[in-house]
Formats: sequence, C-alpha cells, structure tokens
Amino acid sequence: MYNIEQEINMSTVIACKYEGYREEEYLCPAGIPTIGHGRNLEVFPLDPEELPYTKEDSIKWVKAHITEIRKDLMVWFPQAVELPQDARLILVDMAYNMGLKGLKGFPKMLEAMKDKDWATAAEELKDSKYYSQTGQRSQAHYRTLKGL
Repeated sequence: MYNIEQEINMSTVIACKYEGYREEEYLCPAGIPTIGHGRNLEVFPLDPEELPYTKEDSIKWVKAHITEIRKDLMVWFPQAVELPQDARLILVDMAYNMGLKGLKGFPKMLEAMKDKDWATAAEELKDSKYYSQTGQRSQAHYRTLKGL
C-alpha cells in the first residue's frame, strides 16, 4: 500500500510548480479568470471574505482541491490504484489542469495505462492538443510515462 497523504502532497507540489502563482486575478491562456496557482474563478469563485488571496491560501486550496480530484479519480478510474505512483501523479495533475472531464477525453491513453503499456500511453499523451498547449508540464509527463 502507498501513502495517500504523501501522494496528495506530491501532487500539490507538482500542480503549484506547473501552474505558477499570481496574487492578482489574470486570464489564463483559455481566457478564463484565474488566480493563485491556476484557480479557475468561473468554476471556483472567491468569496470577498477570502481576499486578499495569499500564496499560502492558494497552496491550501490546491491541496484541498487535489484531495477531491483524487477521490473522484479513484471512483471513476479505480485501476489507478494499481498503477505506479508516477502514473497516478500524472493523472491527478492532468485532472487538476483540465478537470476530470478533460482527462476523460484521453480514452486511448487511459486504456494503455490500464494495460501498463507505457509507450502507447506516452504517445497518446503526445498526440493531443493538451501536449501542444501545456509545454513543460506535458513534456515532463510524456518523459515519465516513457520511462515506466
């Protein structure tokens, strides 16, 4: 068995690294109002009482959000429990970045992961709009999958 809390912490670090941090509201590349470490304000609006929104607040929110994403992922894709930790971290990060709905748009990659066919999973990731739009993040995920 693995340490779930440790994986949540690792996923939080990964998401914060790739999202970067902005204290002020900004428009993400998709034109969505965002703050902190990629908090989509259309989906997760801030209560005025949460302002000012500090880096520490953002990290706490990312961790709480990742905890929920991970729960939802394990219900929807229970095979994730059997995958190597690095594969689970990739799935959680992708779901953080584009939502579980977005992750569901990778059926061939997910099927290859179920089969532990890492080369195919990596190529399916690479052959996506996500790969061309997310730069270092998706490139790192691709290299990790290729190395499994």
